Amino acid sequence: MNFIFPIILIIISGGLFYIQIDPTYKQIKEDSQQAEEYNSIISKTTEIRKIREEQRSKLNSITSSDRTKLEKILPDHIDNIQLILDIQQIAYKYSMPSISDVSIVENNNSENGKGIVAEGDELYDSVGFSFSVISNYSAFKNFIKDLDKSLRIMDIQSISFSKLNLGQGESLDVYKFNVEVRTYWSK
Repeated sequence: MNFIFPIILIIISGGLFYIQIDPTYKQIKEDSQQAEEYNSIISKTTEIRKIREEQRSKLNSITSSDRTKLEKILPDHIDNIQLILDIQQIAYKYSMPSISDVSIVENNNSENGKGIVAEGDELYDSVGFSFSVISNYSAFKNFIKDLDKSLRIMDIQSISFSKLNLGQGESLDVYKFNVEVRTYWSK
């Protein structure tokens, strides 16, 4: 009888271990792993907030004149009128008459600018347009250089020209230049 009672206690404690203690221990282990994952997520969230605040402070440190320049480089919308006025201003600098034959070129994203500004999610869009100016070659060359140096991102797609006959036996080298450009804006 002295041996039966300890054996019964061992069997009861073994059964209690497998029925109650072991599942509870496994549940506590799973809960602690999940708590570690949550703590990891919380620390990552804290890091992201810190980075966001750093970026916000950098953004707030940009002066308004620099913001204006950034908006001119890659605006958040297309303003065709202002773009034409900007090009016209450059043309006036070289004593060119006003630009003419302005037209919008249909957007064809399959051919345009892949990898130039952004790739994949299409963070930008583009529009093409064409115009004509009348000038001599030297002034036109300087016009194109200034167009290239302007803050607005523009790709010259094509240039064609034809010599103008001014009549009356004048031998001036005056050409009509047809220019097609593509410009971009952020979505």
